[in-house]
Amino acid sequence: MRWKDRVTQLYFSILLMNEQLAQNDIRKTTLQSAADKAAAAFKNGNALRSNVDELQAEVASAEMTASNSGKTGKPMYRCWASSLAKRWMKTRNWRYPHRN
Repeated sequence: MRWKDRVTQLYFSILLMNEQLAQNDIRKTTLQSAADKAAAAFKNGNALRSNVDELQAEVASAEMTASNSGKTGKPMYRCWASSLAKRWMKTRNWRYPHRN
């Protein structure tokens, strides 16, 4: 695989991971809101305890997904991107453009 293809693949992988993390944040917010509503409905006698427990389990699952991605995903791709970029710049004798 050529370096340009690798850099392109890495770039789009990073974009995809960032969007997946953002989507998971939205999912957590939605599930927490639903869990709060279900807890209030249970308190008023309009919902079952199992409904509240199920939603709380989903919230916990979404939080675990976010924490796993945040701890291993971002640092991993940053390290990989940095390493790949350094190797690519060395082989191409590339320099950063000067800014005014």
